[in-house]
Amino acid sequence: AVSPFGIVLAYNAPGSQRQLLYTVYFDTDSARLRPREKHSLARLLPYWQSGGVTLSGYADPRGTTAYNDRLAKRRAANVAAYLEGLGVTVNRRCTFGERRLPDGDLCAWRTR
Repeated sequence: AVSPFGIVLAYNAPGSQRQLLYTVYFDTDSARLRPREKHSLARLLPYWQSGGVTLSGYADPRGTTAYNDRLAKRRAANVAAYLEGLGVTVNRRCTFGERRLPDGDLCAWRTR
């Protein structure tokens, strides 16, 4: 089963507005990037090659909070490693375990 929670990618569009670009979804209890997700990320490469990308994400509420925090970090690390391998700069990574926040800009909330 695919988890409804994942790693959200955003980039800074011209005019310094952050734009949501894509959400990477993972199989439940997994941090492995699926081939379909890799293909989608590679297709979106032109959007974020110039300014880089911000990753923010969380895991679903199954499991302990500590486990979900670690899972979200592994997921973000795998997405970052894949993007960096394509030559994309990952400007920022924020993970929240199972705590889904109401604010759309998760990284901004995390650093307040």
